[in-house]
Amino acid sequence: MKKILLTGLLVTSVLMLSACSTAERLVDNTVQFPNQNVAWKPEGLIIKQEQLSLLKPGITKKQVYDIVGAPHYNYGFVDQPYWDYILTVETPTGDVSCQLAIEWTHPVTRLRAPIKMLHWKDPVTCSRFAS
Repeated sequence: MKKILLTGLLVTSVLMLSACSTAERLVDNTVQFPNQNVAWKPEGLIIKQEQLSLLKPGITKKQVYDIVGAPHYNYGFVDQPYWDYILTVETPTGDVSCQLAIEWTHPVTRLRAPIKMLHWKDPVTCSRFAS
């Protein structure tokens, strides 16, 4: 009985922490980006501009995973409405560092969920790569 209660308490705690982390993502209708230093892959991913242009609303989580891999932040056990990436985009004029948050239309539908919107930490510099 004690083991069941402890397991239930642990699961409840994880779910509550996951909910808190996503609830704080929007401030004044602007997506807040996580600190790059807490990413499991803080160096990010080097990606070609042509690959990045494949990311657009409507493609699925599976397609995103095939292009840029797993999100660079650990979120816990619950499906999240955002996947976050740290990217270095290779361009003819030099490399550009970008942070990308992919928002999903239905985060709980697993790999079939399509992209709702791409959010860039620096939209002026980085949004041009995904067009």
